[in-house]
Amino acid sequence: MRVTPVKTIRQWNLFSGDPVGQPLRGHADRVWNVVTYKDRGRAVALSGDEKGYVLGWDLTRGEQIARWKAHSSEVLALGVGIIAGRRRIITGGGDGVLRVWRSFGAVEHTIALGSTVWVIALCSPDHVLVGTYRGMVDIRLSA
Repeated sequence: MRVTPVKTIRQWNLFSGDPVGQPLRGHADRVWNVVTYKDRGRAVALSGDEKGYVLGWDLTRGEQIARWKAHSSEVLALGVGIIAGRRRIITGGGDGVLRVWRSFGAVEHTIALGSTVWVIALCSPDHVLVGTYRGMVDIRLSA
């Protein structure tokens, strides 16, 4: 996948270098990141933009399946993983907030870190490392 400055997302065949399908369009502002995962056999991508929105995409059909306001400023980090036995979406933003979502747009936890969130790494089912402007934060989540 590649994010372009024109607010679109492209899929590429890594072996041939050829584009796959049409560009994914839906963001009104610059896209900062993309994360992909499988949901019941369906290839899904989430993308975060400069105005704090996250868009969900069905990659097989090339269609937008979700859109929600995740942060008050840019979404700089995205992660998807299993936490306490259930799939969760984790977002981090320039607003210094980390959010855990049960599903598209359904927030479960909000953690004010007070520093821009740049990186999210899901280390185990309840362990998340977060890279901020001020350093690393080790977070343990449970049901």
